[in-house]
Amino acid sequence: MHCDNCQSEITRKISNYYLKRNAHFFCSHDCRNEYASKNHLVTKRGIKPRNRIQLTCLYCGKQFEEQAYVLNWNRGKFCSQNCNGKYHSKEKHSCWQGGISCERDVVKHTEEYSIWRSSVYARDRWTCQICGSKKNIEAHHIARFSLFPEKRFDIDNGITLCHECHLMTYGKEDFYLPYLKCILLSVETNYARLPKGEDRVRTIQECIELDRNALVAQ
Repeated sequence: MHCDNCQSEITRKISNYYLKRNAHFFCSHDCRNEYASKNHLVTKRGIKPRNRIQLTCLYCGKQFEEQAYVLNWNRGKFCSQNCNGKYHSKEKHSCWQGGISCERDVVKHTEEYSIWRSSVYARDRWTCQICGSKKNIEAHHIARFSLFPEKRFDIDNGITLCHECHLMTYGKEDFYLPYLKCILLSVETNYARLPKGEDRVRTIQECIELDRNALVAQ
């Protein structure tokens, strides 16, 4: 018996089980690996013939090789997962509902918004500017996102808040605007690091009422 790769004679004893299970024989593991890499695909059940075909990506038009069996699984249409995702976007996606996403959601997924948010975090040292917490931080627009589209990516219009403090400003953006503007401009007032819980809200309201007129004038 000879090696299928180097054609040298195999001197070792081969069992009947091995003869029945395999169609190819080799004198060493190196010969087996070399033969498999050139002509076949190695599987747990032995060596399987390599049956690769040329396919064309539906998105970018790039030519690529793939196993023939993937066609039975309705695969082999794209050269990469990236092309697959781009092809099945918007109208071609199964969950597309006609573009009902609000403008805020669309803007938040843009690169420009990501840069703005990171810049605000870095300026504020990733710290909530009301309570000083570093957990669950979010970037808040001082001037409303919907009313001032020209300031959406202005770093001076952003401030870092934790989730709890951010919830406190919902629906009351105009009420908290002087206080947040004061923090951003580092104006000397009675504002200090606030306590947590109900005392925080009461302290903010008291500070705003004391200096509202002066802050609005600025």
